[in-house]
Amino acid sequence: MNTDTGEETAARELLHTAAERIHGRADLFDHVQARIRGRRRRRRLAAAGTLAVLAVLAVLAVLAVLAVLGVGAGVLSILPGSSATASSAASSAASPLSCPSAGPTATGIRSTQSGVSGYLVPGSPVAGIVCTFTVRAVADGAPSATLTDTRRLSGPRLAGVASALQQPVSQYAFSCPAQNQSEELYLDFRYAQGPDVAVLVSLGCPNLTNGTLAGTFDPEGSLPPALETLLPATG
Repeated sequence: MNTDTGEETAARELLHTAAERIHGRADLFDHVQARIRGRRRRRRLAAAGTLAVLAVLAVLAVLAVLAVLGVGAGVLSILPGSSATASSAASSAASPLSCPSAGPTATGIRSTQSGVSGYLVPGSPVAGIVCTFTVRAVADGAPSATLTDTRRLSGPRLAGVASALQQPVSQYAFSCPAQNQSEELYLDFRYAQGPDVAVLVSLGCPNLTNGTLAGTFDPEGSLPPALETLLPATG
């Protein structure tokens, strides 16, 4: 039987010790590499977080400047999910109807709502106002118009007036005598969508116009009952 000599035993121990040292160094190298990779990952996450915070601060700074300039609301309205869009639309829709300060003229009426070439008041308006003007002749210059009455139109009355203005009109067939004073009705109709429709009713020389369509409902120039109730009281 072969037996180990002292030299062989020493050589084996030396090789075993060297192998353990090499294995230990390999484990240490892997450990060091893992720690390096962890540090790099934490640095990347920290850098990304810093960039995100800087981007938010930059946006807030821009909005603050725009708000000072008076245009912040307009910018906010285009941001997704912003309530400024809804509030801006609601504010526009809620703007009240009002009578013009000066008397309107037939040439100044311009209605662009769809359907105004077929009816004086097309579709279904959601609100309306009627303004009564007294027009007086002036020797030199344009007639003078004074606002004498303002009434809101809503509910059944609005529906009745709008329906009365949805019938064919024809050109006025006879001339009107000169008058020193006459009355005019200016009606403004608001829609859920699209522009308003304005109608001017001249009572001294019967004629109705929305700027595109003009005429009367019959040769005598009489008005439907729903419009007759809007006429100024006499006597």
